[in-house]
Amino acid sequence: PLLGSASTGRSGKKYPAYHCSKQGHSFRVSKAELESTVNDFIGRLQLSPKRVDQLFEAMESSWQDLKDQHDSQLSDLDARILNLQNEVTATVQKLKLLSNPTAIKYMEDDLNRLEQAITQLEQQKQALDSAKPRDLKAICAKVRHMVEHLEQLPKKLMCPVKKARLFGLLFDKLPTYADLVGGTAEGEIFSGVNELFLPEDASASHLEGHLGLEPRTHGLRVRCSNQLS
Repeated sequence: PLLGSASTGRSGKKYPAYHCSKQGHSFRVSKAELESTVNDFIGRLQLSPKRVDQLFEAMESSWQDLKDQHDSQLSDLDARILNLQNEVTATVQKLKLLSNPTAIKYMEDDLNRLEQAITQLEQQKQALDSAKPRDLKAICAKVRHMVEHLEQLPKKLMCPVKKARLFGLLFDKLPTYADLVGGTAEGEIFSGVNELFLPEDASASHLEGHLGLEPRTHGLRVRCSNQLS
């Protein structure tokens, strides 16, 4: 893998670069040049209409699964709260018929226990409701914009973790620097790219189950060459 560092010139200026000195060889490329190469490579990646349709079908299916799970959990909480409320009502009715101080004390303790349990469940419901899946249309609109402007993503993402996730989404196999350079030309794109970005006849697409919607995070690692890493 390439490592990052910054040398200092005589004037004190920093010169950030990526380098590799493994197994007796030396390779160095400036940070600006490497990032420009990555941006150019990503700028060439495109999703065909068929791939886009597959992507959104997988997103909709995944979103629906999350929504169903969320609704089921809410329904379960509502049912448990209702049962406890019914117990409260029954306990209050029994309490009205009692005259023994000891029995009344036990009933009041039961009421306190039931009310505390209801409060806890309502808090859980409130937290679950605030974590409901985002609006599908808004998600699709954002993803569509990202798909149509892939070349802008590396420049907009300032967070290294988010850049790593993007890298993990775009590549099934870590590229070498030579792969990236070759991929910016008019020739064939590096075959380690996520199959979504390969020609439709390159391989059978199994978007759901194979890759899912969560990119594998390789990190922003690039190798200098296949032979020398």
